[in-house]
Amino acid sequence: MLDTLAALRPEDVVEEPEQLTAREARIKELTARVVALEHRRGQLKAALANPDEDMDEARDALHQVKEALASAAQERDRLKEESRSGRLEVLTEAQTLVQMRRQTSGTERDELNHKIKAALPTVVSEIWVQAQRISARVHVTHAQLVLCSGRVRTVAILPRRRLDGLPLWVLANHDLRDGPFPGR
Repeated sequence: MLDTLAALRPEDVVEEPEQLTAREARIKELTARVVALEHRRGQLKAALANPDEDMDEARDALHQVKEALASAAQERDRLKEESRSGRLEVLTEAQTLVQMRRQTSGTERDELNHKIKAALPTVVSEIWVQAQRISARVHVTHAQLVLCSGRVRTVAILPRRRLDGLPLWVLANHDLRDGPFPGR
């Protein structure tokens, strides 16, 4: 299940992925504007240092550029903060914790497990589980993670022993919230 969490993309955890794309496009646009305005500000400062330039005109232009620069930078920074907050930030945090968990053991791993568990409710709203009996002693556990965005990710947790071609259920088109999978 942690592998599924690690494989989630930002689009999986937001209700409207098109907003994510629009926000990123606006951040890109504002970043370009900030860079251009910073360049123009430098030009105007150089013009103010030049005694041959009209100081009043350069001062007015510099004031306008500073206001536009502050406004664009403020909007860009706000959008960048929004894109980092909420589910996207928690998803990134949880995925980083999962990666760190793979490299630890003992008390440190227990601490990371606790942090992952605390992050999950922001990304995963429900987990549904159904066992598929392979034999009297062997089962495959099928789990569906219902993400807060409404999307569903299915995972099959296989036993350690080989199944040697035994058929596994395919739950891609079945939602366990609607009832158990009928494949017996």
